[in-house]
Amino acid sequence: MSKKKATEEIVRLIYQLAGIPEGVLTTTSAYRDMVRLRLKRHDICDAIREWIDAGKYILEDETRHDPHFTGETIYIIENCPVSEHVLYVKVQIRQNVKTGNYLLIISAHEPKY
Repeated sequence: MSKKKATEEIVRLIYQLAGIPEGVLTTTSAYRDMVRLRLKRHDICDAIREWIDAGKYILEDETRHDPHFTGETIYIIENCPVSEHVLYVKVQIRQNVKTGNYLLIISAHEPKY
């Protein structure tokens, strides 16, 4: 799969899930990046919702480099303003049998060029 724009349905779901920061989880890597940048989950979630409110697109791709997620669908926001930072944000929509869908923040770091 190559990168493409996420569907409106997916964007709406990401928006909805980001609106409940207490239900959003982070990978260890994303958590470390957020701590280093002094950011919290709600900062990333607010930035995602602001991005969508501004009508900007979200990319859909699949993971290639992380053995825990290889081949799974991910959603990317490149150059996402978060507080005083501009970040590369990668999320995944996951499912929990008991609670339903939730958002997993996989990456939240400065873009690496």
